Amino acid sequence: MRKRNIFSDFRNKIAKDYYEWWSYLVSFWNVQTDNRRIKRALKRGRIKNAGDKRTYYILRDKTGGINELNKSEINMLVKAGIFAKRSHMQIISDAIDIVCKNSQIQEEFNQEKLRKEAINDTEG
Repeated sequence: MRKRNIFSDFRNKIAKDYYEWWSYLVSFWNVQTDNRRIKRALKRGRIKNAGDKRTYYILRDKTGGINELNKSEINMLVKAGIFAKRSHMQIISDAIDIVCKNSQIQEEFNQEKLRKEAINDTEG
């Protein structure tokens, strides 16, 4: 039977705790980075919307970037293969946020957001 060494057990415990702490810290940094990216995209979307009065969707592309895009830009990226083809409601469903002056589109987005939150509340 192997004799247990309390020093190696202690070292292993510290290594596991350090790994958990580091993983938590990295995930926290990622959340903060995403929040900053979303705020910047919203700011850019508001500036563009003030200029041309189009609806801008804040979307995450498949490379992980967060961008403000209007419908014609989304269609161009669908042709390039960056986004999958989507209907209007799928775009609203996938959007992180939306910048528009049209109250009807804003209301559709708000309803979709509430529906997603209700689904998440019942699951979790």
